[in-house]
Amino acid sequence: MKLQMKKNQLLNVLNKMVDVATKAIKSDEESVGRVTIEVDPKQVSFKASNGYLNAIYTVTPEQDSSISKSETGVFTVDAVVFRNVVKAMATKSEDSVAIIDMEGDMLKILEAGSKLKKHATLQVLSSHHDFRIDRPTKGVSLKFETDIFCRGINRVAPFVSKLGYDISFQMICLHVFPDQTRYVCGDGGCFAIYEYPQKNNVNADGVECLIPVNQSFILENLLAGIQDFELILKKGEYYFASGPVVARLQGVPVDEYVNYSQHAYQQDKATAVFDMETKDLIDAMTLVGAVKGKDTEVQGSGVHTFKLRASADGVNILVDSPSAKYRCDIDKPCNFYKMSKDTFQSEYAHCFVRDIASAVVDPQIRFFCISEDQAGVLVAESVKVNSALGKDAKGIPLADRPDKDRFLFFFAATIDSNA
Repeated sequence: MKLQMKKNQLLNVLNKMVDVATKAIKSDEESVGRVTIEVDPKQVSFKASNGYLNAIYTVTPEQDSSISKSETGVFTVDAVVFRNVVKAMATKSEDSVAIIDMEGDMLKILEAGSKLKKHATLQVLSSHHDFRIDRPTKGVSLKFETDIFCRGINRVAPFVSKLGYDISFQMICLHVFPDQTRYVCGDGGCFAIYEYPQKNNVNADGVECLIPVNQSFILENLLAGIQDFELILKKGEYYFASGPVVARLQGVPVDEYVNYSQHAYQQDKATAVFDMETKDLIDAMTLVGAVKGKDTEVQGSGVHTFKLRASADGVNILVDSPSAKYRCDIDKPCNFYKMSKDTFQSEYAHCFVRDIASAVVDPQIRFFCISEDQAGVLVAESVKVNSALGKDAKGIPLADRPDKDRFLFFFAATIDSNA
């Protein structure tokens, strides 16, 4: 057995396989941490698994002509060690060809054509990944642009539950409708939603695809560099395929997401709407965070909160709970649009609004004031206000959306019981 392959190509594939083999692994799976490489002069296939996600990446002579000089065989090695050795091999250029040769039960790795002695040897493993990934004959077939898929994952993933008390809040929900796809993630108290317009062959109610956040990052890296891919939804598993990549995700513990839409799309119920500059909100949340006492989440209400009051005079953000050792009082300008009330005031967890302020990608953030009560919802949207576009029927300036996408949030009021 002999494998010849350009170092940069080999390292690119191994980086993807290491992610699959070593991250978000199934605890009782013995075959994790390794990569199996099936060598043939016509193609080289790399296989890796973390127990939930199986992946195969295939490279052909059309992608790397040096493969045609390889000799048929199969070997399995520790994925991280193999990747690190290839990365550490000093070569004349990234296009230099690496030679991997089998000598007994050891792999020998060196640079093709080098006159200097510099090689490494690795112990091979006795068992191989022998799985196949066949395209399902049944299921819902969807098409995704990889860049948009990665954008959606990256925008909403930070809102995953950090505590892990509900498995649903460890998921990203791809909610696919005939005219758009939504990427949704939240921890039960605060959610982010990224909408992107695209045509999908599904019914009006849409279909949901739930991907664990930790697996979504692996898929993002696996699919990087590929323009688009097919996703087939079949009960209990998801199939991903495009060009050199084929993967199957199975064992997802839930198949139905929380009913986020009943809270996220209440803009018509807003008693008021106000726009803030994103930088002003970030500045305010920085100070609110600075007056958080170390024992706030042990004593007191269990969470660091602030009071928010919005009106035509601006936004006031106040930390003055009797249980708070440290306090602050902040005024910021806003553009306030009355729907039915002149003032909106409630109380919110600092961690929710801080994360939203950090996630916003536009110059302004628009708040839709729904309810002031305990657990009442405030809806927010990342916007770039453009006065040249005019106003909607309610007199609110329109936002500039060149991609026709939207980035929304909703979160619940959190009243300090000690106030």
